[in-house]
Amino acid sequence: MFLRRWSAPLVWLTLALSVAYGGVLSGVFVWDDTYVVEKNLFIRDLGNLPDLLSSAYFDRAETGHYTRSGEQSYRPVVTLSHFLDHALFARDAGGYHAMSLVYHWGACLALAALLVTLGLGRAATVAGTLLFALHPAASEAVIVVSYREDILAAGAICVALMLHLRGRTGAATCAFLMGAFAKQSAIVFLPLVVVADWLRCREGGGSAVAAFCVARREHGRSWAVYGLASALYLWIVLVLLVDPEVAAVSYPGGSFASGIATSLRVLARYLGLIVAPIGLQVDPYFPPSSSPSEPWALASGMVLVAVALAAARLLPHWPARFLGLWLFVALAPVAGLYPLPNYIAERYLYLPMMGICGLAGWAFGRLVHRSRGETRASTIPWLALGLVSAAFVFVDRSRSVMVRSEEAFFREMIRTNPLSVKGFEGLGSALFGESRIDEAVEAWEQAVSLGPKSPIAHHNLGLAYLRQNRRVAALGVFNRALQLQPSFVESRYQRAVLMREEGDTEGAEAEQRSVLEINPNFIPAKFQLAYLLDRRGETGDAIALYQEIVAVHPGYAKAWKNLGVVHLKKLNDPDAAAVYFRHYLELVPGDPQRAMIQQVVDRSASR
Repeated sequence: MFLRRWSAPLVWLTLALSVAYGGVLSGVFVWDDTYVVEKNLFIRDLGNLPDLLSSAYFDRAETGHYTRSGEQSYRPVVTLSHFLDHALFARDAGGYHAMSLVYHWGACLALAALLVTLGLGRAATVAGTLLFALHPAASEAVIVVSYREDILAAGAICVALMLHLRGRTGAATCAFLMGAFAKQSAIVFLPLVVVADWLRCREGGGSAVAAFCVARREHGRSWAVYGLASALYLWIVLVLLVDPEVAAVSYPGGSFASGIATSLRVLARYLGLIVAPIGLQVDPYFPPSSSPSEPWALASGMVLVAVALAAARLLPHWPARFLGLWLFVALAPVAGLYPLPNYIAERYLYLPMMGICGLAGWAFGRLVHRSRGETRASTIPWLALGLVSAAFVFVDRSRSVMVRSEEAFFREMIRTNPLSVKGFEGLGSALFGESRIDEAVEAWEQAVSLGPKSPIAHHNLGLAYLRQNRRVAALGVFNRALQLQPSFVESRYQRAVLMREEGDTEGAEAEQRSVLEINPNFIPAKFQLAYLLDRRGETGDAIALYQEIVAVHPGYAKAWKNLGVVHLKKLNDPDAAAVYFRHYLELVPGDPQRAMIQQVVDRSASR
């Protein structure tokens, strides 16, 4: 019976998602994917799994200025999903994108199960789920691999709410914690539960206070369990496991008042994107407000209050009221009460939008019910749903194309926001990776012009200047990056390399040691230091550093080669050298010195 009733909607949902997002299967890693996934050594070794449960999660990365896990907040569920990705697909970006699409499909099914539990009929559930599945405002979380955190958190919250409504408190708590350890936004679970229980108890009439008292009496034990779970979670992510290097974030505009004023406009913008997803931007241009008394801030606040009151008072049934208020409850973590690194982002809408789409499904179901028996009238709602879905699919497909190349992604970011510093930073990196150095310089110079306080933009420009053999200019921007952020290890490392190439080996060694004081895991600095120690005759220390490198990063070919050279020429141990050279040739089969290296390997094998 169940399969007969829901198999067709499930097939249509799967087909719709395939058409809308099928293009991501040929996508590449973009934006934050670079350090969260592509260059992340942490997820490549299953031996690192225990570090998901310790402060080692926030140790500095081996190849950059970020953390080993790629996260600045404690999100082990997301990181675990990337372990699974790498185990299945290694570094094939298409596989990671496919998994994000699967998670989105799963979140849609979780929403559908919740809508059914809320008592919405088949038509309402199908419409609400389909609108959410295809809504363009959710597309950013789907097409960028590193943003699947929103998908995992939202899907888990839907499951947790469904389990709570069915009286399964223990299972609901587990689902909530799974979502919370995917992203902090899942902390809204308890408020959503309280609102749902309160509205259920008020369905028969009576005062709001009396209904709340009844809800507390009937569900207080569950609330207490969820409250304890929430408190435990907050203690873990705010006290026990915290990235010590996270910089303080200020409110937009510099004050709490300006932050609230900006957030009112941001929340109104979110509401507009849900109703009419027009003008989507990967990196939105949204200048902060200075005061809540600004006309646009006041108008935004009035609109938000009016919509919230309408949802609470005008909707006739408690499930509809709950879905209407869902948006405001779920937006609370990004409502500006505390500062965020990004105070506006489309991906923040993924969880809040579920309620509005569910409410739209409820309205659709009522229209279908009222038109039942009238053949012509009954087709109008379905025709409207089909047209809206087709429009959403068109937008989703156009956004999916962005991830087919890094250049396309960042050019689209710049097209929608010509002042995007991140857009020009990313475009420069894409062009640099294709050896289009002059174009990369232009992009990074624009990034420096737009974001004069960005150490990343200055550092990247220095790399491009080096490729143009403009060493003095490169040193200048590396120094500027370090003025902006003294702990920026990449620029300090490059400065040390320049010192070594100029003959200042003592200064280079001191600088590389300072890099390792800031980040003891930084592999390039370990390699350069090992090289300097070897040249000075400290062969044992050099070998130890090279072996540390290959133990953590087996793909670091130069370390294997240098180990072979040291054992061959300094230790006169050709058999050991052959072992290291064999590893090296597997990684770099086209080395110009392959014939000579292969002779060492062959001689060892013949003995």
